[in-house]
Amino acid sequence: AAGEVLTPLLKYISTVHSTWITHEAMMLHGGNGILGDFSCLPRLHNDAIINETWEGTHQIIGEHTLKAYARPRIRAAFLELVEQNLRGATDRSELSQPLAFAQEKLNLLRDLRGTGGVYGEVNRSALCDGLYDLFVVSEWIAESVAGNEMATLFARGHAEIVRRGRSGITDPEGIFNDVDILRRIVDY
Repeated sequence: AAGEVLTPLLKYISTVHSTWITHEAMMLHGGNGILGDFSCLPRLHNDAIINETWEGTHQIIGEHTLKAYARPRIRAAFLELVEQNLRGATDRSELSQPLAFAQEKLNLLRDLRGTGGVYGEVNRSALCDGLYDLFVVSEWIAESVAGNEMATLFARGHAEIVRRGRSGITDPEGIFNDVDILRRIVDY
């Protein structure tokens, strides 16, 4: 039943992220990034934009996500999946930051009573982003509890990025200021 939220949610997120990632990649390469003679990035970016429309606009996919989440049985299944992913993490100090992040999102989204009307219209993207961030961090936490050491870093990194924003100032104590951790992530 959680899949009824996750399917449209992941379609929404994959289209949003693919456009942003290909745009950033083009900017990193400068002039060569926008010339099809030198790079495949313009084609990938164009395909990403087409995919956004083909799969359904962000507004439509977001609406499907929130309508599914508003259904009590589906919402309960999604929240149970997240809570199951978080079990076993409370006694792991290395997961304290992502766990606190997940608990905060979980409390916010658990208490959310309505996803329709003006509230749903105005907050559609933020609500979908919140559902995604909660789900992803919970999955990384579950992987970490199962013994995947890199998942701990990914959970910490995702929570840090969401807290500060993609272009925000890094946390002085966060993973993005630790060269050894960044090398491990890149080498992974």
